[in-house]
Amino acid sequence: MEDTKISCCLYADDVCLICRSPEELQRALDACASFSQNRHFRWKPAKSKVIAPKGQEHTTFQLYGQDLENVDTFTYLGIKFDTNGINIEAQLNHNINKAILTANTLRSLGCFPGGISPFLTATLYKTTIRPQMEYGLTI
Repeated sequence: MEDTKISCCLYADDVCLICRSPEELQRALDACASFSQNRHFRWKPAKSKVIAPKGQEHTTFQLYGQDLENVDTFTYLGIKFDTNGINIEAQLNHNINKAILTANTLRSLGCFPGGISPFLTATLYKTTIRPQMEYGLTI
């Protein structure tokens, strides 16, 4: 298992395995389990999810002998995924809703015509609302 190559995305303690087949995914999960046991730590099966390709939704995957939950969508580092990869529509909807909430908060703090200075309003927009709107869309 030490020579097993795994395609994945890593950020701190967040891991996303990317596999071409159910067999490859189970081998990758087994390799991850072996790796963790050799280094005296454990992944959390209860926090692990699987997005199975269409037609394979009922395939069961295991980590440390525990079944992993199959889901239709998953969020990794704030990016919405489904069986086709990044779900741009869901990502846009999420970003828009988050930006609207932030805009309403800024409005309550004086970001409106006749409120705080236009320069400060523009700065707050550029540093809060705009990044929320753009998050995950440059991938």
